[in-house]
Amino acid sequence: MPDSTDPNPTIQTGGGAHAGGGAHVSGGGFQAGSDINLGAKTVMGDEVGVKIVHQYGDRSPLPPFTPAPLPPLAPDGRPPLPDPVPLPPGSRLDYDRNPFFTGRENEMRALAQALLYGPPGRPAVIATGIGGIGKTQLAVEFAYRYGRYFHGVHWVSMADPAAVGTEIAQCGALMGLRPDFDSLPLEAQTRLTLAAWGEPAARLIIFDNCEEPGLLAQWRPGSGGARILATTRRGHWPRIAGVAQLPVGALPREQAVALLAKYVTGRATPPATRHPLPTTLSEIAAELGDLPLALHLAGSYLESYAGDPAGTPAALLAQLRDPVLGLQAAALIGRGAADSPTAHELHVANTFLLSWQRLATVTADGGAMAAALLARAACLAPGEPLPGGLLRRAMAEELDSLDVSDGLGALVAVGLLEEAGERAAVGDGVEDGDVPGGGDVPAYGDVPAERLYRLHRLVARFVAGVAAEEMGAARAAVEGAVISLAQEQDVKRDPRPLRQWLIHFRHVTDAALGREDEQAATLCHWLGYCLRFSGDLSGALPYSRRALEIRELAFGLEHPDTAASLNNLGVLLRVMGDLAAAQPYYERALGIWERVLGPEHPNTAVSLNNLGSLLQSLGDLVAAQSYYERALAIRERVLGPDHPDTAGSLNNLGTLLQAVGDLAAARPYIERALTICERVLGPEHPDTATSLNNLGYLLQAIGDLAGARPYYERALAISECVLGPEHPDTATSLNNLGALLQAMGDLPGARPYYERALAIDEKVLGTEHPLTAIDYNNLGGLLQVMGDLAGARLYYERALSIDEKVLGTEHPDTASDYNNLGYLLRAMGDLAGARPYYERALGIRERVLGPEHPDTAQSLWWMGVLNEQDGAKDKARALYSRALAIYEKRLGPDHPNTQSVRHYLSRVS
Repeated sequence: MPDSTDPNPTIQTGGGAHAGGGAHVSGGGFQAGSDINLGAKTVMGDEVGVKIVHQYGDRSPLPPFTPAPLPPLAPDGRPPLPDPVPLPPGSRLDYDRNPFFTGRENEMRALAQALLYGPPGRPAVIATGIGGIGKTQLAVEFAYRYGRYFHGVHWVSMADPAAVGTEIAQCGALMGLRPDFDSLPLEAQTRLTLAAWGEPAARLIIFDNCEEPGLLAQWRPGSGGARILATTRRGHWPRIAGVAQLPVGALPREQAVALLAKYVTGRATPPATRHPLPTTLSEIAAELGDLPLALHLAGSYLESYAGDPAGTPAALLAQLRDPVLGLQAAALIGRGAADSPTAHELHVANTFLLSWQRLATVTADGGAMAAALLARAACLAPGEPLPGGLLRRAMAEELDSLDVSDGLGALVAVGLLEEAGERAAVGDGVEDGDVPGGGDVPAYGDVPAERLYRLHRLVARFVAGVAAEEMGAARAAVEGAVISLAQEQDVKRDPRPLRQWLIHFRHVTDAALGREDEQAATLCHWLGYCLRFSGDLSGALPYSRRALEIRELAFGLEHPDTAASLNNLGVLLRVMGDLAAAQPYYERALGIWERVLGPEHPNTAVSLNNLGSLLQSLGDLVAAQSYYERALAIRERVLGPDHPDTAGSLNNLGTLLQAVGDLAAARPYIERALTICERVLGPEHPDTATSLNNLGYLLQAIGDLAGARPYYERALAISECVLGPEHPDTATSLNNLGALLQAMGDLPGARPYYERALAIDEKVLGTEHPLTAIDYNNLGGLLQVMGDLAGARLYYERALSIDEKVLGTEHPDTASDYNNLGYLLRAMGDLAGARPYYERALGIRERVLGPEHPDTAQSLWWMGVLNEQDGAKDKARALYSRALAIYEKRLGPDHPNTQSVRHYLSRVS
């Protein structure tokens, strides 16, 4: 994704953390303030813009000047954007307008709102941003567009704090304060100018490159009508009354492309319609992170070398992508750029070097902590919001957290790292799933709020060059950090934190793939897991496969880690609905673990359990039971009868027996599992909640609805208390309670439970997650029972749309969606409309689950009902007979489904 800025920026009051501190980084540290010669002069400044215009003349009094009347706000409530005009007499602005200036309309309107349309007083706005972002250019353009509404525009460079008095005096020299102004001592000139600025007249004073709050406090007029606009790289600014911040980010992509097009075509018309190279220009902008300085240099290069084979957009793009050249590409060191319109540095790396060298002056440790943090940030996805917690995790555990905070603050203070806001705080029988990666990780709890940062992609390249010796250790630390975060999610099972750092996990993993080593395989393994958990099944598949490929090459075909990848790939394929493809992966994993670790190893039990779950899904309940029983026996012998994994096997056997209709036999397994969880894990553990849900579901199947309710309610209370009111497991408990109330006939009481579950899953998992589709189906079923068939149809169709998109058209869940829609249309009397849905459901189930699966029998059953209602009794009889044969074979002659189909068959015999 491109580096970008808020399309509607807001001016923020505020400041930030102190950048000082006594951080110490041991081992492999490097000094941020060391001399680095990049082959170009160092110039105080960072922007591009326009050439210098010296406005000096006689010192006689100026003619009277009345500012233009302020125009009314636009209909949308924002200030208008006037055309540029000459400045008021007596103004000092050393730069003419940049003819290539593009965009920033929203930022200029925000400045106008604060400095012209805001409340009375002495407003000051600090435009903050990294070097090369265009802060000076924004100030210049604002002055020429809005200067007419002030009594004067006065430009003061603060790049050299010792020369600020002289800068102010030069402003006074143009204001016509006294005929003998030039003969006065400098101190008197400065004092007279400041006194004039303290008068009631509204003046615009621009303090460019104001890097220290003390400078602003020292030279800002203490009274009067002056309005202050300052530019700074400093991201943190103290909270000072009347001082607000305007963060200036990279150009939006369309504005960046339009800027390049001006250099290439001589016009600002969007190249998508008037230039044949919009894609190439967009790719150039992306490589440059939409940084205005870099865009100016690239555009100047294209303009200067037009017609040269090396000066085409395609050639420039190849140059920018050359990893050897990095920031030393010809376009990025100013080749082809005639001059700097704002007299600032025309070398991207040297622009960043100014900030790099300042680290030594703003930190107590010479910048070592900040530099180590920056190296780690450079290993993550550039331009993307970066959780501060991820950077902290990549640092040594023994470091003082306050020192780390000071290091982050220093990076923001010198403009190498941008603040990107703050992330808000968040607070049945299943497969064993992935083989745990090991390590102690926190179990449960809320996700605290944390500060977000952003590192520009060109700054990341710069850091990789100047900190080359540190990058190896930084990459290793970052890889370990993302793996440990993934392991936490395996325990917490809360996908919300994933959204913020998953893009960084993918970036780190992609960067490691070329090594094909053990760590690369581990990264692929955990990234595949996290993508699967977040609902991106197709995205997870290539990483899970790559983990297996690397481990097979690195460790061989009979290694336990290879077996772990086989197992996890089987889990993913099963979730994707490709049951036939999943089975050989499970079987291979089982074979390896039996041969290498032994038939009594806990990992062997994992494979047995997973194969049992797969066979249960395939409808082979007899074979599934044998695998479950073997897994239980291993766990009881090796782990003990009271181990949580033993409880998991007991739960699986209980739910299997319930599925075959043997409810009496199922009960002791589920009750024993609950007893273990309560005794070993505690009465408020999430696994205890799972066992409570299972027991409630069993009692509901038995018909003891009143007895089921307290178990469901206890499970819900645990999930809400331990995992939080917005956790997917909490949504599961809500769905269970909703289904129970629906079964009890309390349809109005069921609805809020279903709706709350849907709201949780939509917020936490997203609107296109398979679990969200289940919520839609549940609500659709409830509305159908309540008689709202039109409302039910909307929910069923949403569920189908999700499952077709995420799971595919050949998934068992998609078949269930077709079945639900067919059932609804039949209830509406539209037998012809119902038939294709029933037929699709039957076809999927026969192909994916097999011709003798209980779900296939259900489709045959409902197809029989449809034909019976349509008067085709012979077809109905054949369909009922096939369904009955399957149920008798798979579920037994006394199962409720078997008995029901037998009754339907008798009606047409």
